[in-house]
Amino acid sequence: MLCFDVKRNGARLYTGGIRGKCVLSAIVTHVDVVDPGPKPRRMLDFLVSGLNSDTKQHMNWRRVDLKTGDRIEIRVIESDKADSPAHITKSPARKAVVADALARIRARRKALLGELRNLQRDELAYSREAKQKTGEPSRTSRKKIHGLAK
Repeated sequence: MLCFDVKRNGARLYTGGIRGKCVLSAIVTHVDVVDPGPKPRRMLDFLVSGLNSDTKQHMNWRRVDLKTGDRIEIRVIESDKADSPAHITKSPARKAVVADALARIRARRKALLGELRNLQRDELAYSREAKQKTGEPSRTSRKKIHGLAK
């Protein structure tokens, strides 16, 4: 099988590899952002991860923190064995993914409809107030506003 033999600063870390049909990735990530939370989020790390296409298992080998000046060496090798991943997770069933997506869509729709009703209420109140101040008839009716009248 094809494997990634990984070293940091000359010291061996691990060999990541997946037998059979797969996706195997080596990723160096740098994040420097200020989250809305109390402190900035800064990180620099390295990870080998992959997906076994036959079993639908996601695999992650050990995430390694890096610092400026570190050297990562990835040697692509053929090997009969690789180190065991640190984490293995199975992909959720397609039916569960669809159900979760539909639940999120429906919750968002409900929230948006509530917001539209609030906007409709505010528009009607503003129209009434404008009519009272100017003596002009209101041009806005509940039925005209996006068909949300009950």
